[in-house]
Formats: sequence, C-alpha cells, structure tokens
Amino acid sequence: HSKIYLIKISLSLPRRYLAIWSYPPRYIASPEGLAIMRERYLVGKFGTCPRVLCEKQNVIPIGISEDSKIARVKVYCPRCKDIYVPKKKSADVDGSYFGTSFPHLLLMVF
Repeated sequence: HSKIYLIKISLSLPRRYLAIWSYPPRYIASPEGLAIMRERYLVGKFGTCPRVLCEKQNVIPIGISEDSKIARVKVYCPRCKDIYVPKKKSADVDGSYFGTSFPHLLLMVF
C-alpha cells in the first residue's frame, strides 16, 4: 500500500484546505494519485476559472517552477489554457509540489 504523506503547510490554514493539497509530488503522478486528483478536479475542489467565457470551468493546480520556494501554486484552466492565482487560501502551497507538467499529465491520462 502507498503511504500518504502530509505536505508541510502553514498552520494558519483551516483543515478543510489541508485535505485538498495533502499529497506529495511523487504520489500525485502515480496512477492512484492521478485518480484521486481527477476526482477532485471533476468536483471543482481546486476552484473555477475566473474568465466569464470559460463558464466556470474547473481548474487544475500547477507550479510555475520545479524548484521549491520559488513560487506558490497557481491554477491552470484547460479551456482558455491560462494560469491564474487561486482565490482560495490554499495558494499558500509551494507550486513545486505539482510541477509545471501536472495539468497536462492529468489531462493526457484521463
């Protein structure tokens, strides 16, 4: 069985946000991790695109750097193909946990 590790996140975040962002990078790229992230994407756990023309399209987390402590997590809209700063407090997560290719991997697999 795979172990689920908690990512070090600011203690000021409510527990409901921790559940959304609590998987390590290697795990979310595994088949089991991708399936979990797909379900979260489909129900809109990561938010929706702020563009009106995207009609509340669900977004996917993305990092703009593979290096830690460079930038916080952003969200990628598969409809308009733009990257946005998330509105939720979960933006306190380091973007390197998802990497620059996670949305594309998720969309290719499913």
